[in-house]
Amino acid sequence: MCNNHRLFTYLLAFTWLFLTACGAETQETEEIEDTEPTEEVIEDETEEDESDATAIKISSARTEAIIVKDAANNQEMVKVQVVDPSTVQVSFGGMSLTGEAKGEKRKYKDDTDFTILEIKSKEPQKMKLNTNDGRMLWKLKISGSKIKISNNEEGENPFELKQNDEGKIKVKYQGKELGSVQLSEGKVKIKKAEEEAFTIATDQNSYAFALMVIDEIPAEEKYVLMAELLARGL
Repeated sequence: MCNNHRLFTYLLAFTWLFLTACGAETQETEEIEDTEPTEEVIEDETEEDESDATAIKISSARTEAIIVKDAANNQEMVKVQVVDPSTVQVSFGGMSLTGEAKGEKRKYKDDTDFTILEIKSKEPQKMKLNTNDGRMLWKLKISGSKIKISNNEEGENPFELKQNDEGKIKVKYQGKELGSVQLSEGKVKIKKAEEEAFTIATDQNSYAFALMVIDEIPAEEKYVLMAELLARGL
């Protein structure tokens, strides 16, 4: 009886040692498996770095006077000039607006010092164009390699501006191309659909010029947004 008891004790001890060894091996296997996804995370970070190479970046303001002319009759449509980082001027149709920056806002006033429109921007990549009483008209956001412009807080159904490898900036809305802007023969040509609509005598393209394609943005609001993009070197 005593021998049977010892045998039973030995069997229990052996079983415990066997299960302990198996459990350690299983844990080690699980730890190895848990480390495998690390490679995927590194790959994802690499992909983000590659996409950053095409992202739109803020640069120095363009201080040259930009004059947009009608391609059909060579008539001046608007003149935009960034005087300095704080001040921009917009002239069109016998009207002149001066935008003065203060804090997060730039107020655009007419010759009587009355505020017509204001830009609110907490960071350079985002801005809102508001009425003088703070009602939002347009929201503009730099998102990766695109500039998106919408008339709602949620940013739904935006107009999209994107430059291709050849330097042409295309304007799209819900997947449909509305027009394009391209530097050609020493000037910028702005097309609506396939028809040349406006020209600018300059040797450098700009996302600001693409706004001329969007008829849904009223002229006054469009020109202020143009000034803001030029002030950001875009």
